[in-house]
Amino acid sequence: MVIEAATAYTTGLWRRHVHQYRPLHSAVPSVDVRFAGMEPVNGAHSNAKQHTITISQACAHKSWVIHEVAHLFTPGDHHGSAWRRCAMRMWEDEFGIPVERSRRQAAEHGIELSACPRILSPRPGWLPNCSHRFPNGEQE
Repeated sequence: MVIEAATAYTTGLWRRHVHQYRPLHSAVPSVDVRFAGMEPVNGAHSNAKQHTITISQACAHKSWVIHEVAHLFTPGDHHGSAWRRCAMRMWEDEFGIPVERSRRQAAEHGIELSACPRILSPRPGWLPNCSHRFPNGEQE
């Protein structure tokens, strides 16, 4: 169930936002959810050239998927200004989080946003309504 939910969310996210960016590939990326005992067990990673997202079951949150999709939309930018703008735009569209609220909360965590108007942290709970987990399920 986790795999299907993560793939479905990634597909919708990609289709809603791809027209605004220049990713290396136009098709929806493949999503690989890793379960306990599989490597990597923790975290997530995107690969723009291979057009993939690998995410651990423990990190299978919508916020992590947005984080990784932003990397695919802004290949080579890492966590630079293009990535931050992309990620924050998706946070606004997907979670309804105003930019000013994000700026205030980032400042509370010691993150300066004067050089870049938007930033994203994938940590669940850092911003309201962002810890949306996909349904738990077993690997099929």
